[in-house]
Amino acid sequence: MQVLRGLIIVTMRLNDKLLLECRVETMRASGKGGQHVNRTDSAVKLTHIPTGLTVKVQESPSQHRNKAIALELLKRKIEAYRKIKKPRKKTKKPSSVKEKDLQTKKKHSVLKKNRRKVLKEDL
Repeated sequence: MQVLRGLIIVTMRLNDKLLLECRVETMRASGKGGQHVNRTDSAVKLTHIPTGLTVKVQESPSQHRNKAIALELLKRKIEAYRKIKKPRKKTKKPSSVKEKDLQTKKKHSVLKKNRRKVLKEDL
């Protein structure tokens, strides 16, 4: 039980640090729910200011639960955003493709030569 309590405290501290970097907006959730949905501000929108990433959650009728869900989603988004992408390697054309390109280029040049006007000197 003691280890679990410590784990919860650590995750709460990490969440607090993340919340300090965020702008938190609460709003009324849309969708079904009738009058209760229209009265409570249970939807939460978190905007991470350094990266500009935004998460909006309105799954639960509880604002605190929605904020916790939004924090988890935002953590995942930030991890994906900060993940370093490997540079793409350019692929080389095989020699057979190069030869085919040269042949089509030669054919095209012959066609263009045949299109020009016939001069009296050529006859």
